[in-house]
Amino acid sequence: MEEQNRRPIDGFEPSAGRYLYLYGGVYSPDKGCPDWGSNRDEDTYFPGDRAGSIVLTYACGAQDEIPLIFGYTLWFAKHFADCGAPFYGEETDEALASLLEQTLCLKGGFEAAPPYVLCLNIHGEQVRKIEINSEPSKQGGPVYTHYFFSDSCTDDFLSAHTVDAHKPLPLSITTALGEISHALFTFDPQDYITVPRFEFPAGYDGVRVRFSGNAFADIATGVFFENMMQIYHKIDADGKVHESSYMAPSWRYDGFGTWRPGANSYYAQMWTRNHHSVSAMARLGFTEKASKAVQYSNNCMMYFKREKLMLGGKPIPGHWTAVCDDPMYYSKVLQYAGWYTKYTQERFGEEFQNLGNFEVDGHGFAMLGIYNVWKSGGSSAEYVLEHLEEIAEPVNFIKWCLDNPDLSFSEHGLLYGETEAGLADISLGAGMKITMYGNIACCLGVRAYSEMVRTAGMEELADCWLELSRRLEKSIMEYFVKEGKWDLNNRGFYHDSALPTYSDYAGYDSAHDIPEQWYGLSERTYPSDLADYIGDTMVGTRGIGYDHCIFTQTALLLDKVQDYSRLLENLCKICYSPRLPQPYIVPECASYSPEKSIFRRQGDLGNLAHQAEAMHTLLTVIGLCERENGLIKWIPRLPEGWTVKAEKLPVPGKDAYINLECGFPEHGEQTAHIRLEGAEGFEMLFRAGPFDKGAQVQCSINGKQAGCVTEVCGQAAWGRISMDIVPGEQYMIKVWADLK
Repeated sequence: MEEQNRRPIDGFEPSAGRYLYLYGGVYSPDKGCPDWGSNRDEDTYFPGDRAGSIVLTYACGAQDEIPLIFGYTLWFAKHFADCGAPFYGEETDEALASLLEQTLCLKGGFEAAPPYVLCLNIHGEQVRKIEINSEPSKQGGPVYTHYFFSDSCTDDFLSAHTVDAHKPLPLSITTALGEISHALFTFDPQDYITVPRFEFPAGYDGVRVRFSGNAFADIATGVFFENMMQIYHKIDADGKVHESSYMAPSWRYDGFGTWRPGANSYYAQMWTRNHHSVSAMARLGFTEKASKAVQYSNNCMMYFKREKLMLGGKPIPGHWTAVCDDPMYYSKVLQYAGWYTKYTQERFGEEFQNLGNFEVDGHGFAMLGIYNVWKSGGSSAEYVLEHLEEIAEPVNFIKWCLDNPDLSFSEHGLLYGETEAGLADISLGAGMKITMYGNIACCLGVRAYSEMVRTAGMEELADCWLELSRRLEKSIMEYFVKEGKWDLNNRGFYHDSALPTYSDYAGYDSAHDIPEQWYGLSERTYPSDLADYIGDTMVGTRGIGYDHCIFTQTALLLDKVQDYSRLLENLCKICYSPRLPQPYIVPECASYSPEKSIFRRQGDLGNLAHQAEAMHTLLTVIGLCERENGLIKWIPRLPEGWTVKAEKLPVPGKDAYINLECGFPEHGEQTAHIRLEGAEGFEMLFRAGPFDKGAQVQCSINGKQAGCVTEVCGQAAWGRISMDIVPGEQYMIKVWADLK
């Protein structure tokens, strides 16, 4: 090639030759989507997408338009160099690699070796003008910068990959790109029509949850089991909970469909806000693992007290930072990589790093996680007495923050923390926001710990902590409520998290056990929250846990039956990738094309923050919980057409297992089955439904008419049935709706 003759396109001069060589072939921005994925076609790019065109105008007045298509005349540079599978590297698929080598006509593209060069056969015509056009519906644009003409093509690659400017898009190219896309992505509805039945491993003898009724329910079974077991294996013998699974692959946050095998992105760290995973382990009967995780977490939290660290001349109480087992990671590492902080040496002298990085949301969720492990184990007073220092320290830290705003930057009676949930235009120097997400978790964490010490007979301390929780609650209501709704400008991660967080403390009977004020605020906020980003797609991609799952939990707890049915189906679509490694594992984030109905993995596969929230969502669907007075409640919320069957499901707070089965009502009728395995019986409240709003709900238990209270919640009527459960007896509950 005559590269020495290349010239910039923006200074183009009419020329002629048999071949036109163009340099560039990338896109700006050079990424497959915005960071953390997208549900918008305008900023998401897939191999096979048209992103613009090269228009050649000839001296004779004729024109040729060469489409710029990813995988053909356009390619990704950064991520193809980083993430090779399945086209090269240890997980190469030879057939796919061969297809891409045939379709990608950019020299250097397959090797990720710039500069990329495209060769066009222009049949010797004189070119008067070259235009590089962007696709109007897309953000950004293709980049071609230089050109030269030649009468020969001696390069081996380009001679085999020359694009005919008169016939620029052969059918063979579009067919091959279709095959590549089929291998990388999941297509709706094709990939969800027939889904294989998920089979539990031979010899597995623990809790089994099977959803059935349609393909999405079948997927949910695999998602529940595979992610449950992956979380189980993330907890080491010493209790450390790894954020990434060992040698987990990564699709990168702004990638385009290829992945990096064995990326191991966050395996070395335990991230604090993900204590939902520990709660899930306890609720599912993995008590030894959960208890070890609590012990490990508490030991990390006590670091600041153990090291006798000071700030402003005052001792710093124990607290959790963003990385649980690396308390100084943010203040001593990420600060120097540009992480925003108010804790500067100019302001605090030699003590400026001593607070670590207080993660206000992680602190609260750690407390709720520990509380749930305690409750699942029977609410032991002995545990509280033996671990009182570790229980008191996180509460003391919250009070310390509120009482020392000059050191903690507390404002409006609320907690400040330099956490991902508080990011607010950091690039513009705007700093961190005080968020609902973190403050609600801490408010309820203190309330939960108050309950723990009250169980141990420490009434005065319990009242003191309850008052601290109410102090935070009052500030939450004053600062985060605007015109009768939650202020979504200060929510933290993506959505109103009030009801999902409250359910981690109070259980799933949201209309009864969550305060009416909280419930009403979320109900009134819901339409705005839905319209913000999720909208008609019913897909939240920006972190599956923070986006899709938190919103889905709110829809469930508000009994928005039609919405949560769609949202749960879409959660299954996001998680199910039948042609990719580990097809049921929750991705960290995703991209979704509404126009093409394509789902694509993004980020760290099985990232614990998002895995834990997906498990939290499915546990909300099942709905087994315990109130603080020991009452067991079963509040299932099944999507339309689904059935759930749970075997050996631990009863919260009791030394017992329960088998549960029920389906979504059909033709105004519903059947449920209950069988208890344990030493003692108890009273249980079962909520049946959903039924049409105008219905009066009635029921029988084992053929005998029983009491049933009808109530309207969300979009439906439900029946509340109180019953005594005796070990070993099978209960069949039939419920029906009589229209008034």
